[in-house]
Amino acid sequence: MRVIPAGFLVFTLVGACAFSPPTLKLPRSIDSVGEIEPYLARAVEVNQPPAITLAVLNSKKTLYSQSFGYTDIAAQKRASSKTVYQWWSLTKLFTAVAVMQLQERGLINIDDPVSKHLPYFRVRNLEDENQPITIRQLLSHSSGLGDVGMAILGWIHYEGDPHFSQTELLKRKLPDYNKLSVQPGEEGRYSNIGYLVLAGLIEEVSGKAYETYIIENILVPLKMEHTNFIYTDSMKTFEATGSHPRDILSYIAGLYVDMDKAVLDHSGGLLWFNRLYSDQKGATGLIGSAEDMTKFMRLMLNKGSLDGKRILSQESIEQMQQPIISVSEGLPAGLGNFDFGLSWFIGVSMGERILAHGGGGMAFVTMLRLYPDRDVGIIVFANSTYLGTTMGNEIVDLLGSVNW
Repeated sequence: MRVIPAGFLVFTLVGACAFSPPTLKLPRSIDSVGEIEPYLARAVEVNQPPAITLAVLNSKKTLYSQSFGYTDIAAQKRASSKTVYQWWSLTKLFTAVAVMQLQERGLINIDDPVSKHLPYFRVRNLEDENQPITIRQLLSHSSGLGDVGMAILGWIHYEGDPHFSQTELLKRKLPDYNKLSVQPGEEGRYSNIGYLVLAGLIEEVSGKAYETYIIENILVPLKMEHTNFIYTDSMKTFEATGSHPRDILSYIAGLYVDMDKAVLDHSGGLLWFNRLYSDQKGATGLIGSAEDMTKFMRLMLNKGSLDGKRILSQESIEQMQQPIISVSEGLPAGLGNFDFGLSWFIGVSMGERILAHGGGGMAFVTMLRLYPDRDVGIIVFANSTYLGTTMGNEIVDLLGSVNW
């Protein structure tokens, strides 16, 4: 069996009703963060999930950081702010930042046709050849490209395996997924394929491997030292082992992957996983800690700079945070109405504008939210496929209701 590197509000969301994720028992409302902590402590006691890491921040500092449970039951390793989780689709935000950097450097314009930079990029059933897919449409999930579906279960590799070039992977996979589900610009439909195309674009335009570009231009300048596309030696010390309960999804996944290679152990009613890596780095490749993610979130709140280091212009940050098209596909039930910006999901919660993004697969779930108008960001990571029925949004809602 194996992790679903689909990442977005992915397979967990697509299958939310079919696979009935366990309900997370939480208070209806809280006045202070201490009121939610006993509930999370009880959740990890029954491995639902085994570990949770939370962080709340503003543009200047971390306001709250707390972890619950164990990242490795056998070794009894307690979770902390340094615990390293698979981020899955949170990676898309970094891909979007990279694309905006290339625009600032004059190498692209996000309104360019994708084919201007990737001549091999061709799609089927495009009704108007004079209106090709643009880079902006890939960023905002409005390109009309579909998603991978269940086949994405097989898009991983294991520790010691070679890592695919994103250009190589794109050229190999695109012919099977280049049929438009709708015409470009018509609807907002979440697409991992679109972000694989963007990774190939970054490689073509920058002349560097996608991973190298992200590390050199985002991770290193932000001093995100426990984040990478592989488990570095320093990250292994804080590694969380991914888990999944025995349910119908675990049996379906076994149709696509080698369970003997993927599963490390069976204990505590869970399947525990070996290290797995996503093939499609630009959509779901990053691995890192909540402590590191606070730096990226502060970058967003600080309009593109952090601790005196400018990564992106204020104009580019504002472009990323503007709604472009309504989300037609890609949200779990009950979350309300959202628009796509450039990677961000943009909506309203309790009367406030929010920016959100989740990452999920079989073994880890992650959720981010920004309240830009009051300068607050929230991070929730867990080492399980499930964190309630909406990828941890129930926790984020409660933390967001606190007067930070």
